[in-house]
Amino acid sequence: MQLKRKKVTINYGGKKAVVVVRELTWGEFNDVISRASKIENIGGVTRSTFDFVAFREEMILRSIEEAPFKVDRETIRGLPAHVVEKIWQAVSELNPLA
Repeated sequence: MQLKRKKVTINYGGKKAVVVVRELTWGEFNDVISRASKIENIGGVTRSTFDFVAFREEMILRSIEEAPFKVDRETIRGLPAHVVEKIWQAVSELNPLA
C-alpha cells in the first residue's frame, strides 16, 4: 500500500518553496509515541507523562521527505512558528491519530 504524501507551500528565505510530507507507517507512529512518553515510579506511585512538544517535533522530522532546509531538530526549532504550523497541519492531516 502506498503512503500518502502532501505538498506544503511555504515562504522560505523570501521565496515560495515546497515541503513534501508523508504519512507515517504504524511502526513509525508508535515509535514516535514511545519516544514522547515516559513512565516513572516515584515513591511506589507509577506516573506517566507525555511530552507533546517532542511528539510534534518527531512527527514533523519523520514526515518530511523534501524541504529547502536541512531536516533536523535544530533547523525546525529555528523556523518561524507560522511556517512550522503550516507543516504540522499537513502532518496531522496525513496522520489523523496525531
